[in-house]
Amino acid sequence: MNNNAILTNAIPSEFDNLSNKFKKFFVKDNDLPIGVLQEPYFEKLLNTYVHYNEHYGKNDIKKKMKDFVDALEYFDYNEDNFSSYSRKLIDQVINGITSNETYKNLISNELKEFNIVKKVKRNDLYTRANFGKTFLSIDLKSANFFSLKYYSDEIINNSDTYEDFIRNYTDLEHFINSKQLRQVIFGNLNPKRQIKIQEFVINKIIDLIVSNNILPIENFVTSSSDEIIIDLTNVSFQREIMKDISKLIFDTENKISKFCKFQIFNLEKISDKHSFCRKNILFEVNKNLEIVESQINEYKNVPKTVFSQVFKYNVGMKMYEEDFAFYVKLSDEIDTMLFAKKSIFEEN
Repeated sequence: MNNNAILTNAIPSEFDNLSNKFKKFFVKDNDLPIGVLQEPYFEKLLNTYVHYNEHYGKNDIKKKMKDFVDALEYFDYNEDNFSSYSRKLIDQVINGITSNETYKNLISNELKEFNIVKKVKRNDLYTRANFGKTFLSIDLKSANFFSLKYYSDEIINNSDTYEDFIRNYTDLEHFINSKQLRQVIFGNLNPKRQIKIQEFVINKIIDLIVSNNILPIENFVTSSSDEIIIDLTNVSFQREIMKDISKLIFDTENKISKFCKFQIFNLEKISDKHSFCRKNILFEVNKNLEIVESQINEYKNVPKTVFSQVFKYNVGMKMYEEDFAFYVKLSDEIDTMLFAKKSIFEEN
């Protein structure tokens, strides 16, 4: 892209004249880095995000827009019906799980069998010290759902995936793929116990890798309840290492391996002035345990209020009024929109 490039409009016409409430639903349900709902700024910021999405190889935002439009049409653009359906869906799923006898056993169980001593602490990955380094990520997909499935398939109706599970309650793709909806559901199902199970599984994966002499514990940079990060910067045969680990988990812990996402990536600084960085995903493991190249990149450490500025700076595009807009909260009921006087990348 060049500094004078103009972004073509990629927003469906159905988004024209959307209420702020519907815009908020769309942004929140899809966890989008857009902080302004007023027009003409919202549509321009969403359009910028669509181009960011396509530029860095993700290509999922257009489907999310289509799924949202399908949901709007299903409810005939009625805000109350849309939000009421969402609330009822959440309640139905929660009630379905909490009435399950195996789930009741999980709640009453002290879970002593899941007690661990953490082998790798949680540390901040996205720091300047790690820019330019190469890492392996092992991530538990839909970790909150997985933790209940790991305890017992009966809790989640013997569903193979979260998407299969939630389809027992809805066939609207917007709600099926909403990360926000999943987080709300499982956030009401004793998340501390979910995390305990997740941390047990993460520890088990670390044990497998170290005890089989694939990599030493010193290479493990950080671990959370749903992800392990391993430093591969000075490791030879990085792709082979990732393949060995994925095969080891598949062979010994098949139930876990189905929920593991493996990626080799590096971190690239965006500017000298900020700690923003770009995560460049280089290789992944597909469902056949084959190493495949990836061209997906994503920003880290970037607040939603300046996301469009960072994208345009990174690809060398001119910034406009919408890129400087942000909300300031004056009270619980009142927000006001202001505009920054200059780009965050300009010198004082």
